[in-house]
Amino acid sequence: MNIMPRKEEQSVNILENKTKKIMANIGEKQKSKGLQNSQSISRDYLNLNTHYNKQEKDLARMESAWAKAALFFRTRVHFGHSHRNVRCLSLPKIWQLLEVRRKRFESGDTMELLHVINLCAEENLPIPTWAALAFSSQFAKFLKPDGPISLDEVFSSNNLPLSPMRAKSARNDWRTGLKRWEEVWLVADNHSSLDATLETVLGSNKGKTKARKLVLMIDKNQRELLGKTYIDLQTYFRRNKI
Repeated sequence: MNIMPRKEEQSVNILENKTKKIMANIGEKQKSKGLQNSQSISRDYLNLNTHYNKQEKDLARMESAWAKAALFFRTRVHFGHSHRNVRCLSLPKIWQLLEVRRKRFESGDTMELLHVINLCAEENLPIPTWAALAFSSQFAKFLKPDGPISLDEVFSSNNLPLSPMRAKSARNDWRTGLKRWEEVWLVADNHSSLDATLETVLGSNKGKTKARKLVLMIDKNQRELLGKTYIDLQTYFRRNKI
């Protein structure tokens, strides 16, 4: 199941922390000039009208999302759909994530189109051309009188079984794997191998084989999505043997 963990999709805490840093930097610069206090500066920064040019204001009268996207492409000041929601992923990083999804789609995983649409919705950006054309083509199949009777047949993944019971089991495995993966990273510094770390996380050897498989599944997904910026667990333990 190629679903990126929520913590890697712009978690609220990460956004809030980065936004606070942006606000603090602006506030300090303005404060040194004696213009106004940092609280009002923060309000000004989050006021879209202080950023928009004339063309963007015209767009905002029709659709705020278009104006925000145009602002981002012009200035790299990036707002999401919800009120005062600042996005912090760079455009190259977003492109990298989309490229991972594209490669998975091209390998036959049509569910990746929905991941692309979700990512673009969260980041308030246009859908890439390849994804827009592919989505229209897939959805057109469903609209045909003799087409598939379920969207599950149109947007599917080899990693997500069609059987409700197996699909539920796969989702539970993903949630468990993500939980164990996070727990492993929390104590990885104190161990020389993944197996030793899992023993600490689990409290014993019971269930270690299944846990290892699930943790490596999550780790592989992270490596694909984050690219060279991510050091996977096996590489980490090779480099940091105690």
